[in-house]
Amino acid sequence: MVLRRDEILESDDLKRETVEIPEWGGSVIVRALTIAEGEVIGSAVRKARESGDEDVSFSARLAAASVVDENGNRIFSDADIVPLSRKSASAVQKVVEAAQRLSGIGPGAVEEAVKN
Repeated sequence: MVLRRDEILESDDLKRETVEIPEWGGSVIVRALTIAEGEVIGSAVRKARESGDEDVSFSARLAAASVVDENGNRIFSDADIVPLSRKSASAVQKVVEAAQRLSGIGPGAVEEAVKN
């Protein structure tokens, strides 16, 4: 079946997964990134590294962009990125791994994207 434009644009193709985060005492819903979100994260991390801002990590940005509520809306804003970067590495890594898997991003792709 060949898809039409409207079928593609109307499809709900952002996978979600509930991830248990024992360090936080419960679970969160992690959603795949959109292309735009992935590009914004990569660009922001590159700029932060170039300016020497070590408080802004890729993992914290990815977690902020991918944790959503039951309706698919982000629960963290960009203002939460620095506080998230100060949370348990183990907890945030669980979110990161789910977001990468759902978004089709391999671990090596993260560093490659930041370099480029």
